[in-house]
Parts: sequence; structure tokens; C-alpha cells
Amino acid sequence: MAKKKHVLYVEDSEKWQRAVGNELRDEYGAKVTIAGNLEDALKLVEKNEYDLYITDGNYPLTKNDFPEDTAWEGFCKAVNKKNSEAQILLLTSDPNLGKKAGKVGAEYIGKTEYKKLDAYLERHLRQKQILLVEDTPDDVRSFKRVVAESRLDVKIVRVNDLAKALKAIQRREYTLYVTDGSYPLEGGRNGIIEVGAWVEFCTAVRKKDKKARIALRTFNPNFEDKAKSMGVTYLNKNHDAELIKYLQQELA
Repeated sequence: MAKKKHVLYVEDSEKWQRAVGNELRDEYGAKVTIAGNLEDALKLVEKNEYDLYITDGNYPLTKNDFPEDTAWEGFCKAVNKKNSEAQILLLTSDPNLGKKAGKVGAEYIGKTEYKKLDAYLERHLRQKQILLVEDTPDDVRSFKRVVAESRLDVKIVRVNDLAKALKAIQRREYTLYVTDGSYPLEGGRNGIIEVGAWVEFCTAVRKKDKKARIALRTFNPNFEDKAKSMGVTYLNKNHDAELIKYLQQELA
């Protein structure tokens, strides 16, 4: 099982502590630690490492102080001093702070920019997932073995026909899409194999996300030129080292 991501959230409003904290736990399965003032936040930064730091733009320096609109800058500087690669999000109602965020290594999102916030959290907290379209059990096992050898923290979602694959891409986006060169249009292993199914799948993925990362993994070298013309990476099933290199490049 993948290790839970740990988030430090600095916010003095109980309303926002509950709203954001619950979303982080329920939607992303994250462990959440909350600090209501700068003093407590700095102690936590010194003591622990976090996968993500989220800070409001206005909160007290200590427990009994009035809110200070510069406290968040001190927090961001302390985090960056400890870890210059840390991911910091300034989540606040004050749009004027957006221009300052980048100067202290933070990204700015307004509290009511829900879609933008969801996209940010999806990018930083969601476990990476591969949608694998493959109907042959031996090739599924081979793929899972290679993924394990790559030592990447990634979840594999496998479907075995085009109909299931198209439903899967409508439900959500995946970090990476890997498709075989031929499989049934429907009916899983009992369906009739369709050689061109992968083309329809790749077209559907591209229609939803032009920047999607897609790989065609097959034994058939005749598909290579077609794959390249569609912006799809061609991988030969006989070359495990090639697949490992591709996965590490795209998912590391």
C-alpha cells in the first residue's frame, strides 16, 4: 500500500480547517496536521518533513495574538530554508498576495477557486495511476512485473476491452495510458479481437486531453509508424528494459 501523503495546513479559521482538512483526508487520503498560528507552524516545520505545505495569508504569530498579514511569508521562508524543493501553496482570500507568493517560493490559489485547487491537489497528492488496456493475462503479469522492477509508486488500473477503456477515461484522468495493439471492442476475453481498437482508444484519450502521455506496447512492429504519427510512444513487448526506461522517464 502506498504511503499516505502528509500535509501541513496553517489556518486559524475553524471553518476552513474543517473544509480543506476534510477534503484532503476524504478525497486524497492524506494525513493532515493543522497549525493555527505561526509559532506552532514553525515548530512543526522544524520537527517534521511534509509532502505539501498549505498556508493561509493571515493568521496570528502566536496563539493569543491578533492575525498578521505577514505571518505567511515567515512561514514560507522557514520551509524553504529547510527544504528548497518543498511544495508550498498560499491558499487565501486576498488576491493581492498572489504577486508576493512566487517571491517566497509559493504558488497562489484563491480560496474560492475550487477547480484550480482541485487540479493542484490532484497533481501533488494523488497517487500516480496507469490505465493499462490489455486482454492477455500473461502480458498483464509481465507488465506488472516490469513496473515492480522500476520501483515506482504507481497504481495499475487494467481493463480488457475497448468499451471498458472508453468508460475508464470518461470517469477520470490517468498519469499514463498504456495500450496493447489488439483487443476486443467489448466482451473482455470472450470478445472478438479487433486489430484497430488501439487507434480508437488513443484518439479518445487525445480528444479528452491533448497532452496525455500514451504508449502503445505490442509485439507488432507494423504499428510503430502509425503510433508515432499520433504522438504515441511505441514500445515492443520483447524489450523490458525499454519499458522500464520509459516508465522512469514519465513517472519519476
